[in-house]
Amino acid sequence: KLYVVDIAQGHTKTHNELTKLVAHTQHLGARQRRIEVEKRKVEEERTASGQKLGELVAFVEKISKDIENLNWKKAQAEGDLSALSEEITNLEVEFQGLSSELTAAQSRLTFLEDLKAKYEGFSLGVKTVLKEMGKGSPVSQGVVGIVADMIEPFQGYDSAIEAALGDLAQAVIVKDNETAKRLIKFLDEGSLGRATFIPLEGTSRPESRTDLINYIKADGNVKAVLEYLLRDTYLAEDLESAFGSIAGRQDHVRLITKNGEVVEKGLSAGGKIQKAEGFGLIGRDAKIKELRITIENLKAKTGALECDLQEKKQLRDSLQTEAKTVAENIHKIQIDNANKISEKAGLEEAMNKLNEEESLLNLELGEVDS
Repeated sequence: KLYVVDIAQGHTKTHNELTKLVAHTQHLGARQRRIEVEKRKVEEERTASGQKLGELVAFVEKISKDIENLNWKKAQAEGDLSALSEEITNLEVEFQGLSSELTAAQSRLTFLEDLKAKYEGFSLGVKTVLKEMGKGSPVSQGVVGIVADMIEPFQGYDSAIEAALGDLAQAVIVKDNETAKRLIKFLDEGSLGRATFIPLEGTSRPESRTDLINYIKADGNVKAVLEYLLRDTYLAEDLESAFGSIAGRQDHVRLITKNGEVVEKGLSAGGKIQKAEGFGLIGRDAKIKELRITIENLKAKTGALECDLQEKKQLRDSLQTEAKTVAENIHKIQIDNANKISEKAGLEEAMNKLNEEESLLNLELGEVDS
């Protein structure tokens, strides 16, 4: 009986242990299935994260290249802008210089034209004749012009020609003696001053031809008058040579230096006074003509330069806008790049956690398997 009881108890104990073992096995199977599910989930998440991380890496590399290209473009634009700004500064300096030169030339022209309009520098009689010419009055018919207005000395010979002519620079060239007589009578009756008249008719060229004529620009008829007025007058190299040449001569000649010094037998004259530009009678019309041409040239230059400046300034504005746009794009891309780098770091951290989680699951699965 006791034996039977022991067997029954042993059987019960075995049955209980078997039941526990079955339950433990079932628990391990369920745990294994859970681990495998979790492991697959981790692997899927890691695969997805790895794919996304690869995309981010490629995107960050692309952004880095874009930033590099934009920085190069920005540096090029800034270099072009710097060179253009320097060019604009130089052009502005040149423009200011030309504008000042133009203003000065216009002022000189206005001054000379005012002198000419008022007949400044001429005697009363000559002014009267010029005014009658300006009005086109009958008494001025036959007047050709004033010697000073009809000649143009070569550059550097103004003083010599002015000294050689003296008061004859104001002489009135007329067509004939009848014109001269009519004008003399007109001036005399009205007490309108005195003037010297030289008729073209009957004026013969002297036997000796003055070399001063070679340094004067004038029409043929006027040159004939000048040769007559400057007969026995010659150009000397300097004052010393003038005195040396005149010594011992018996004929009456005058020697004129380039500086306007006069030497003749028993007489010499020289010295210099400060004279404002335009007050000299000789070559005044030529100076006015030259100034008008200069002003037109300066206007053309300043106009072309102003157009060039406007084009350069528009190009500068365009480059400034381009440089600003590139800088803004770089800033925007840099922000995007920083965000993507931060996202990349987050993904890398998540990948590390997934790897750790997978390692733990593998350990746990190993324990279940064992």
